[in-house]
Amino acid sequence: SELTSQDFLTNLGAALGLPVFSMNQLDTLRPAFDVLPFAQAAQHECVAVRDTQDTLMVVHADPFDPKRRAWIEE
Repeated sequence: SELTSQDFLTNLGAALGLPVFSMNQLDTLRPAFDVLPFAQAAQHECVAVRDTQDTLMVVHADPFDPKRRAWIEE
């Protein structure tokens, strides 16, 4: 059987050890510009966010960019 795009993304995220967020989930997150200012977030194509439990995370669209992942992890 064929995977849906959501199933593919969920499986890919699991294989990479990264969470995958739906648009509805992204809508519940609050930007944390106090941690990562907007200018830096735009430059590095990522954004620091907090969820409803105030957990800090960094969201980005390309998990295969090793430079971005290294920058986020430092």
